[in-house]
Amino acid sequence: MKIKMGFITMSMCLAILYFLSSQQASAIMVGLSTEELTKASEVVIRGEVEDVEPHWSMDGKTIFTSASISVKDVIKGKISQKKIVVEYEGGEIGDIGVRVSDVSPLIKGEKIILFLKSGDGRSCGDAGD
Repeated sequence: MKIKMGFITMSMCLAILYFLSSQQASAIMVGLSTEELTKASEVVIRGEVEDVEPHWSMDGKTIFTSASISVKDVIKGKISQKKIVVEYEGGEIGDIGVRVSDVSPLIKGEKIILFLKSGDGRSCGDAGD
């Protein structure tokens, strides 16, 4: 009886482990209200995209895009520049493209409102700067 019970227990454990390991991980993207975005941001600006330039990350493994933004109005926070550069993951270089599901690519000439937080730039900065 003990052997049979041990076998059943072991079988159940293996079945549970199989079930758990076969589940796909999923992420849920939660939309934020304008108020929530504003509270979470250091700076909020209204501007226009002047230029976009994709480039390889420092390690050469992914593509980032730098977008030059002409600042028209500062809605929250303080910045003294009339032109800023934002970087985000994704873009196309030649035949290779990277798309990130929760990143909306910027388009030259587009009028935008940006909710900004400073980043550390570890992934996409220039090595010599």
